[in-house]
Amino acid sequence: MDKTLSVFYCSLARHGSPAANAIQTSHMGNAFAQWVGSVCMVMRAGDPKTSPIPQLTNCEVHILPTGYWRISTWLYSVRAFNLYRKLSTSCRFDLVFTRSLIFCLLVALVRQKPLALELHTGIRSSADRLIFRFLCRQGVHFVCITESIAHELRAALHGYTRVHVAPDGHNFPIVEQTDVGPSLRTPMRVGYFGSLTRQKGLDILQSLVDTVQDFEFHIFSKETSALRPSPALKSYCYLKPMEVYEKMLEMDAFLLTVVPQEKNDSISEYTSPLKLYEYLAAGRPILVSDLPVLREDVDEESVFFCQNSFQDFARTLVEISSNRDGARAKALRGLSLARERTWYLRARQIIEACGIEIHAPKFPPAADLNPSSSITQSDLP
Repeated sequence: MDKTLSVFYCSLARHGSPAANAIQTSHMGNAFAQWVGSVCMVMRAGDPKTSPIPQLTNCEVHILPTGYWRISTWLYSVRAFNLYRKLSTSCRFDLVFTRSLIFCLLVALVRQKPLALELHTGIRSSADRLIFRFLCRQGVHFVCITESIAHELRAALHGYTRVHVAPDGHNFPIVEQTDVGPSLRTPMRVGYFGSLTRQKGLDILQSLVDTVQDFEFHIFSKETSALRPSPALKSYCYLKPMEVYEKMLEMDAFLLTVVPQEKNDSISEYTSPLKLYEYLAAGRPILVSDLPVLREDVDEESVFFCQNSFQDFARTLVEISSNRDGARAKALRGLSLARERTWYLRARQIIEACGIEIHAPKFPPAADLNPSSSITQSDLP
């Protein structure tokens, strides 16, 4: 840990929420804290009955009250800016990191040191384009979760050099080579973990469980009424975040489906393959929708790319079942990428991309990872 550095992290997540955004944000806060001496993290207030998942460690967490309307997000960003100004009088922050465009815009007006805006989509409007050009003049760093976003941004901003790619990460233990699947069981267990929407491949998944009876399908999602019952659908329920990894290890193969729904479906074009990294860490063959954004990090040496039809996914499942040694070889090759795509290494990548040198070992001693936390409730006008 470099105890001389500090980070101010303004998230858009709700404290204590079990939503994926809140979990990912917490992992990033913890990852920053493993590299720098102090992390000041700002989150929106969530359900007071819900405890943080996962627990934030080594972070000073400020929870700002906010409602659930669009204007509440704007108000939250202004309150976060006021908090930043207040805390800046007693603490210099080497890096300010945020996903809030409004907060970033406000900070850019008063800050000269590194400021980074995390982007999960490209330029969605002419207003965005104008704001991004202003942020360029202020020297803001843009941290894109996929190369697709970075490519669009560089083109729109005429080759602006402070555009970086830092893919999402995972925090799962990486399985030993001896534990890489699939197993020899018959029928094979095929797992899907995530949302069940048409954009996430709901139609493909429904067709698979309806027509492919030689496999067991285990679907874990918050949408527990989206699928019709089927004899092949052996599990269909919601898992708490801390239960996901252990359940993944019970599977023989994973499904990762993304199906663009319309011409202006920017989600599919920029989708983050976060689930892909978690699957890779679990060491199982992965059937992946064949989209350019999902080919950015992996190739056919590590995963099985499928056309977006249930027939092609079904054909590939049969191929995996009949050649399990070949499927295991692909899963083994995927472990190397899983080791690179952690929240921990992503945090360092972002810090260094913003021109900040870390005087700390790449892997801190275990003593530096012992958690401590401080959470305060802030209610600024």
